[in-house]
Amino acid sequence: MAEDDKLKNPYDEGDDGQEFVLGSGGKFTRLFIGLFLLAIVVPPVGRHLYEFSKPKEDRWLPVAEFFHHPNGKSKELLAGKKKGNPGIARDTPGIRDHLQSFEKGVDSAPFTNPPQRFFQSLFTKALREGNPKCFVGQDGWFFYRPSLDAIGGYGPLKPEPDSVTKDPDRPIWSPPLPEVVRFANDLKERGVPLLLVPVPVKAMIYPEHTGAKSDGSALTHHDRDTFYAQLNEAGVETLDLLPTMMAAKAEGQVFLKQDTHWTTLGMEAALAAVVEKVKGMGLAGSGDLQVELRKADRSHMGDLVGMLEIDTDAAGFLPESQEVAIVTDSATGEVVAPDRRAPIALLADSFVNVYHDPMIGFGDPNWSGDGTESPIGAGFGQHLAARLGQRIDLVAKNGGGATASRQEFALRRQDDIVRSKKLVIWLLAERDLFLSATPAGSDVLFRPVKWNDNDSEPAITNTNGEPNGESLVLNATLKARSAVNDPKATPYPDSLFTAEFTVDEIVSGEFSETEAHVVLWGFRNREYTPSAHIEEGKAYQIRLVPFSMKAELQSLNLADDLLLFSDQYFAEKIEPFQ
Repeated sequence: MAEDDKLKNPYDEGDDGQEFVLGSGGKFTRLFIGLFLLAIVVPPVGRHLYEFSKPKEDRWLPVAEFFHHPNGKSKELLAGKKKGNPGIARDTPGIRDHLQSFEKGVDSAPFTNPPQRFFQSLFTKALREGNPKCFVGQDGWFFYRPSLDAIGGYGPLKPEPDSVTKDPDRPIWSPPLPEVVRFANDLKERGVPLLLVPVPVKAMIYPEHTGAKSDGSALTHHDRDTFYAQLNEAGVETLDLLPTMMAAKAEGQVFLKQDTHWTTLGMEAALAAVVEKVKGMGLAGSGDLQVELRKADRSHMGDLVGMLEIDTDAAGFLPESQEVAIVTDSATGEVVAPDRRAPIALLADSFVNVYHDPMIGFGDPNWSGDGTESPIGAGFGQHLAARLGQRIDLVAKNGGGATASRQEFALRRQDDIVRSKKLVIWLLAERDLFLSATPAGSDVLFRPVKWNDNDSEPAITNTNGEPNGESLVLNATLKARSAVNDPKATPYPDSLFTAEFTVDEIVSGEFSETEAHVVLWGFRNREYTPSAHIEEGKAYQIRLVPFSMKAELQSLNLADDLLLFSDQYFAEKIEPFQ
């Protein structure tokens, strides 16, 4: 790749990353100052007026809460920080914890949405301006800002310079290369080869729509070639999809304009490359799986438009359409399901789920809205199984390509299951590999995984979930819980988290353990759920079913700091217990 096709690394150029924009005159300056003052004054005034309209016992006044220190929210924030940074020694929240939890509470309050949507709609429609997560490009193209950071930032090989502006309590960041090598070696010790498949980000394929270059060639990070060369030297097999995607670009659009993900054409190109590689390794499928393909037209506004949090109709945005191919088992007529005992495992992120998980988009337009929509069945994983002629073991976590999918595989597959694999394919967005510490934040962290060394996987039963038609209901005290990310700062709209409860009483059903490992909703449609605010040490009544029964939730992002081997349950209902 020519030197001009690489974005210069600010570390090499001596750039501190700051950008300076010249003003456009006094009139515009006063206009923007006025809009800025409105944006910061209207929300708090509106919040307090809104709170005063409630009964006194239900009010939450920010001006009063600001002086309530410490409180449950700041303690919860500190607990989450300590899980991401074990070097934090304090047990009592400090003033920084209090201010950060207060800011988080105000930012997530319902009253902030209307003014935020109004001003963002104004800036996007009139000025074509995005926000910290979404960059508005040229010709109707939108880009995920962390993807741009992954191309033009410091990257995975050179450390960022330290700064007093960085949060001293930030999660410990580790460069991805050592962890990729560690995971490959862990699998090698178990007799299993790894194939790493990074998916190029949209800005790499379409830099002409970012304004970065206009010759139609790819744009890559300064250290990309060196990074992959070092992986190769460490014995990590890598499939580079960049040439494949650039060739497919000549045939048609390979990325969605308003979404971070590929089109079905882009997915098919990547799929063909992976299948060719797998068959070249002598792992052609058995042909036992016979499938049927059913075409369907689906549309979605795009996750990048969703990140803007604006009135899409007023802004004039239209959904993007795709023809998907739903893969069904010829024998059952059902969507092809994964098999945890299959010889090939696919660990992935939302690139695999975009045409499978309806919560991302492209769901059934005729869905009634009752309950949770069934999986679509047109994703990368289902088509990979169809092309190989055999089921695969699929672990795909939205936003969890760096660690969550690997951890789920290592933790929820017993040792004999792992050692029976012929190949593990790890597919993730390439941006995850090239984000440096600051843009990666707490969303993209490469962590060592905890392996389950137990053998002889027990049979999965649902007797604890609904024995004899009776639901399992427990009174239990929250012992520990995972932290929940900020829903407005993530690329996925829905997320779950794990919690560990000490069982105080079995209200109904059968349960033989003293502790329960429970999965709960963290946020839905980018809004915190009530269960996101449960507090350690408090008692709750929870109605549970085995998490394995909730097939429609398996692909969602799951925040799991606890890493417990016990069977997981899903909380269908949780409420405080006195």
